[in-house]
Amino acid sequence: MANLREKFNQFKEKLGDIVADLSTIEVATFTGNLEISGQKLLKANERGFNTKAVFEEIKSQVDGQATLKFKLVAYTHIDFDSDSVNFVKEDLNNEEKALIEAHRVMVEAAQNARRSVLNIVKEVLD
Repeated sequence: MANLREKFNQFKEKLGDIVADLSTIEVATFTGNLEISGQKLLKANERGFNTKAVFEEIKSQVDGQATLKFKLVAYTHIDFDSDSVNFVKEDLNNEEKALIEAHRVMVEAAQNARRSVLNIVKEVLD
């Protein structure tokens, strides 16, 4: 019985994480230079980057007071109830204008992903 209770508590925690992830969309687009090296940044036995490892490496460099120079070009935060905050850097150059389009596409993809997950949850509950 204790094992079942433990499993249920783990399920509730994971469900809480999923709900927290679904409740907001947050997309930030930066420009700047970043140098990271190391095999841990690549996915094991796959192509591509291990994005969590990249984020952790950036965080460790910032925590270590490394000098990282990034410029925030665009930021979007959308709450579950659709309240939102948007930021776009002023005086955009041509490269940054292209980044704005990429940012818009990422926001749209995040909204579509959230919609898809919610549809799956709805189907499971129906």
